[in-house]
Amino acid sequence: MAVGDLKKIALDETVVKVNGERYWLVAAVDPDTNSIFHFRLDPSRNTALTKMFL
Repeated sequence: MAVGDLKKIALDETVVKVNGERYWLVAAVDPDTNSIFHFRLDPSRNTALTKMFL
């Protein structure tokens, strides 16, 4: 199923530590099947990065 075929996509974000450093993990998920369509791991969280993800 292509992303364009979906009626809804859930976005989720959380902070994870990698080698003692904080990173933001953002994922786009099909809420019906929990299939991950896209994810991104960034060292910071800001509007520009969020717009690139969308």
